[in-house]
Amino acid sequence: MISSSCWIWLGVVSRHGYGRAYNPEKMISEVVHRQVWEQMNGPLGSGLELHHLCGEKRCYRPDHLIAVGRLAHRYLEGLSRATCPLGHLYDGVNTYFRPDRPWSRMCRACRAAAGRRSKARMEQFYQETLLVTV
Repeated sequence: MISSSCWIWLGVVSRHGYGRAYNPEKMISEVVHRQVWEQMNGPLGSGLELHHLCGEKRCYRPDHLIAVGRLAHRYLEGLSRATCPLGHLYDGVNTYFRPDRPWSRMCRACRAAAGRRSKARMEQFYQETLLVTV
């Protein structure tokens, strides 16, 4: 459960939108939310990543962060997106879940367009093949 408002980092922000600060102990620049997490909870376990429950990448409030495995993080990140990369809405009609990857959703409109492009390429290939062999 998210309590109150985010703590927004006002310093340097990475090209991916995460707050960054220099960690003198490790002598490197790190994402701020990880530094705060490790100060409050100790080192992040092997194979774990931090997920922002609030969805705000610059937030470093500890109760807005949860440590999850990579696969779970990818799943949670995907659920937080309302649209596919081309802007189609993920809804009950336009969302497809592959049977072999139930955690991975796909946009039906983009999937149909990819199928049409693939079919057109195959038809062009067969036409070119027939012209060459005749």
